[in-house]
Amino acid sequence: MFDMDRIYRISQFGARVGRSAHQLRVMDRNGTFSARWTATGRRYYTEADALRFPGGGDVAPQGLTVVCCRVSGQGRQDDLKHQVSAMEAYGPGAGVPWTSGSRKSGAACIASARCSCR
Repeated sequence: MFDMDRIYRISQFGARVGRSAHQLRVMDRNGTFSARWTATGRRYYTEADALRFPGGGDVAPQGLTVVCCRVSGQGRQDDLKHQVSAMEAYGPGAGVPWTSGSRKSGAACIASARCSCR
């Protein structure tokens, strides 16, 4: 389980929650996510902070963007094709390099990196 007494320096905490130290400083300054402070004026965080971090402190693998398109049944394959086309068109327009993943009955996955659902 988690060691709730664990203390993280800002860079360690950033790695824990998937943010850079700079992003954490900005979040602290603007009040989005406040840091704790040592007596010597250094920011620090705890495991409890990681669990209350937006997203629960779960870190998605860096560089992995996955889009899954799903429909409710076999009769909706045209809808699935339209969804996939829209996502394939969106990716390059947003600067995300896309590759096609699996195309199962009723679902399709489009990933910019390795994807476990292929």
